[in-house]
Amino acid sequence: MTRKWGSCSTAGTVTLADDLQLRSEEFQDFVIAHELLHLKVPSHGRLFRALLAVHIPDWRRLELERRRGRNRSWSI
Repeated sequence: MTRKWGSCSTAGTVTLADDLQLRSEEFQDFVIAHELLHLKVPSHGRLFRALLAVHIPDWRRLELERRRGRNRSWSI
């Protein structure tokens, strides 16, 4: 995976970038929580963001970090 940190297929397969392991544990947790939440909520709507905030309270800061990260096309 060279353009995003993770993905969740409609079949429920979560895939993570190999180099995610090189990022901070906090960032890894954010990406993993983001993808696992997609198993229940497929969109990035209000419910998704509320659930993400429950699990990763500082998710907005991590989202900014993701957007500044390694030239990935910013779909986590």
